[in-house]
Amino acid sequence: MTSSSRTSNFCQSGLLLQTGEGIAVCGVRNALVTAPRMPRQVQNTASGKIARASIIFSSAPPTKTMGVDAVALVDRNQVATSRPCEGRRSKLITTTSGRCDLNLASPMPPCAEKTSTLWPAFSNRASPSQASSGFQWTSRTRAMFSDYHVPRLMAEPLKNLYDRAFLEKLASVVHSCAPNGIDESNFVKAAFADGWNDLELKGRMGRITECLRDALPADYLDALPIMRDASQLFDGYMSMFFPDFVEVYGMDHWEESVDALWWMTRFGSSEFAVRPFLKADAPRMLKSMLEWTQDENKHVRRLASEGSRPLLPWAMNLPAFQKDPQPVLPILEALHEDPSEYVRRSVANNLNDIAKDHPALVLKIAKKWKGQSKDVDRLVKHACRTLLKNGDAGAMLLFGFRDPKDLEVASLQLKETAIPLEGELNFSFTIKSPNALGKVRLEYLLEFARPHGRGACKVFKISESESAETQRVISRRHSFIDRSTRKHYVGEHRVTVIVNGVAKASAGFVLRTP
Repeated sequence: MTSSSRTSNFCQSGLLLQTGEGIAVCGVRNALVTAPRMPRQVQNTASGKIARASIIFSSAPPTKTMGVDAVALVDRNQVATSRPCEGRRSKLITTTSGRCDLNLASPMPPCAEKTSTLWPAFSNRASPSQASSGFQWTSRTRAMFSDYHVPRLMAEPLKNLYDRAFLEKLASVVHSCAPNGIDESNFVKAAFADGWNDLELKGRMGRITECLRDALPADYLDALPIMRDASQLFDGYMSMFFPDFVEVYGMDHWEESVDALWWMTRFGSSEFAVRPFLKADAPRMLKSMLEWTQDENKHVRRLASEGSRPLLPWAMNLPAFQKDPQPVLPILEALHEDPSEYVRRSVANNLNDIAKDHPALVLKIAKKWKGQSKDVDRLVKHACRTLLKNGDAGAMLLFGFRDPKDLEVASLQLKETAIPLEGELNFSFTIKSPNALGKVRLEYLLEFARPHGRGACKVFKISESESAETQRVISRRHSFIDRSTRKHYVGEHRVTVIVNGVAKASAGFVLRTP
């Protein structure tokens, strides 16, 4: 593999490092990207340096990049975001083959201005059993796996991208869009008023929304055209205060506000802002959203599905759709064969939300859609992921997983039974069958210790495979490093091996102080 086309696995960091092989996109975790020598532009800001580089994604593989941290996505025609994320919270982006521009914004260490040293990685790091459960390994991707990795560094929280330079730019843009301008210095001063440093990402968005309201004309209908014009000059999650403005101040002007959400979602996303409208008058809002399913813009079509999810992360729930999802189904039916994977994945996520309260309904839809095309089959599989994790017998049968009654898990062994905080659990087991193993889905459930004696459980996927062998040895490891979405506590824990939805073997261990 030549230096101009080395494919690398980069660690999670949210930083941009220039290496001998080109630009290392360290904000991308467990991802294979082609990283030839690429020019970069560095801009000084109040919070550090923002570096921009052009990344060439190989046509194969992959088309999926897992685990993006401090990354602002510039070209929405090429890159589709699932939702905002902060700090070390993971999210999924889907890319098409070809050229994508990524902004990786965070303070860059001195080494980033020079040539960074790459550390050799051990060859066994490329084994499927140690790969992220969200990344699909094939012989092709394994062959392309790099023999280098970049040292892990902490990602800067995304909230810090709302720095003085950004707010001054926002003030300047809004000033230019307003017929009578705005007081730019007062806007910036108000945004950075007491408590700014304590606000998280959504809190800072809300502060910006409030300050825009104060800076703009008092009449909402006079302020709205200014916001519409300004929204075109921003992109991604950092522009979500534009639809937030509509959500907070526009409920009494339905037609104008819904039209503004339709427009603004092209540049950011109105998936959060549309939900109060659904709560206020679901039939009226759903009528507009059903029309959006035929829009030429994929971001508008996705809004119809994503905005109507009963359990959209980071957003208010929609209890009416949790209780009865039938009003949402025409939208999903209209979009399930959409040409954009970005849109189809949103349909799958909506169905997965519904499956948590109405498993039989989602299984019925899955049976109806499965087999229509490979794209729809991927949608159906993703939509049924909660059913599969829960061991739903109908879902297991639908996807061809055999009855596990004669499958045995033997010799479940833990390398250690007392593991320090921030350490890792290493375990192995053998799966056996009197005949060929067939199609098998392997998972493990972890029971976590929690304060006050209340436990918590989470299922993690190991693999899905079909084998003519009668037994296989499986090894797995699980890290207990704290994450933004999970904090670990000392105490008794338990790991359980699950085969095709059925618990087969279990062992206990203790998480202890170092």
